[in-house]
Amino acid sequence: PEVSYCGLEELRFAVQVGNSAVRNGRETKDFISQFYHFLKPWTVSYPPTFYPLDYKKGRAPRIVFGEAKDGRPVCLWFEGAGKFNYRPKEDSCGASLSEAAAICMDLGIWNAVHLDGGGSAQIIFEGKRELMVSDRNAEDFSEAERAISMGIYI
Repeated sequence: PEVSYCGLEELRFAVQVGNSAVRNGRETKDFISQFYHFLKPWTVSYPPTFYPLDYKKGRAPRIVFGEAKDGRPVCLWFEGAGKFNYRPKEDSCGASLSEAAAICMDLGIWNAVHLDGGGSAQIIFEGKRELMVSDRNAEDFSEAERAISMGIYI
């Protein structure tokens, strides 16, 4: 299908994101993109949105950005080690997309979307990176920051 951005001409800045977690106070229960076809991902012409993890069971680090009902911005980080070099009972294994959406609902978040929460995602607060990143060095399991080509800061 053709992609159109009608009505968005006045926007000065926008970010492409993943699937919604909460829309108008209702939890998203599955993939909702018109471009997503789980059984036949090769039939979707644009954009290529085959997501390799199960919505309800695929656990990974996550970042969710959204707003409370009163419009306050909300950012949630679900810390977790990547699937390589994960240490059971020592590292967090993140959350599934479904679990993240349910937590958003529990917190009263009105609208929220999933951002990239993998090894390239980092959050810095007051000049310090205090949250564990998902990638690990194979030798000693220490954190391995991934180089990124672009970021957003506020």
